[in-house]
Amino acid sequence: MARELPELRVVENHLPRHHPGSQFRAGYVLRPRDSERGSDSDLAALYAPLILDGDENTGDVAAAVDSDLPLVRANFITSLDGSVTGADGKSGSINGPADLRVFQLLRAQSDAVFVGAGTARIEGYQDTDIPAGLQPLRDDAHPRLITVTRSGQLGPAFLAARPLIITAQGHPAASVLAEKVPADDLLIFGAHAVDFRAALRELKRRGYANILCEGGPHLMGSLVEHGLVSELCLSFSPQIVGGDGYRFMVGDLSPTAARLQVLLSSQDGYLISRWQLQP
Repeated sequence: MARELPELRVVENHLPRHHPGSQFRAGYVLRPRDSERGSDSDLAALYAPLILDGDENTGDVAAAVDSDLPLVRANFITSLDGSVTGADGKSGSINGPADLRVFQLLRAQSDAVFVGAGTARIEGYQDTDIPAGLQPLRDDAHPRLITVTRSGQLGPAFLAARPLIITAQGHPAASVLAEKVPADDLLIFGAHAVDFRAALRELKRRGYANILCEGGPHLMGSLVEHGLVSELCLSFSPQIVGGDGYRFMVGDLSPTAARLQVLLSSQDGYLISRWQLQP
């Protein structure tokens, strides 16, 4: 039986006035929806892709966007002390219904879901199914899975989903996967390190114009390092987990400013935020 996902209250909304979500001012309540059948039209408008007009007089200034590249949004959840996993080492133990509501919507608005091979193994990725209620937001059944790997160690269930796999020529995955996956699904960009910009350009050429990055920390760090992430959708779980859990990105990061676009709250204490990144 499908469960009801919680209402979300708009705390702040700084979307530009031409954006369809700008109508939902502070205090507006996005009513609960059925997890399987609800359409969530208000939330869909609030999270419509952010393509600003660059009019400095109105403050609607966006970082320059390469038209040959897809728009990349990243979606993460973190505990109050900065961990992206709970005590069990998985993100599911700090997730909640409020975060799930936004997670499902972001997937429904994406052409592809990009996840690192390590995260795919830990979290047990096998598909990117979309609830029936959100299907009208799409032209196809579900987003395409995309991963990046050095080793090529990907489980049978994951490979059965026909992911697009990105690696570099000098990585073991280039040879390990050559006879395991269709040639068109193996994207080799770069000699000894993945050329993410070239790989994303190819994804855009194939029609994946809106990509959702779901981690892990190394993939997110690499994308931010190269200035390839347009938005960060970050949820805060009302938990302190302690330990030495990962942050949601690691690596040689480039200085990146962030501008708050939307902040939502739920009665169970979760905060849901949407940021425009400006490398």
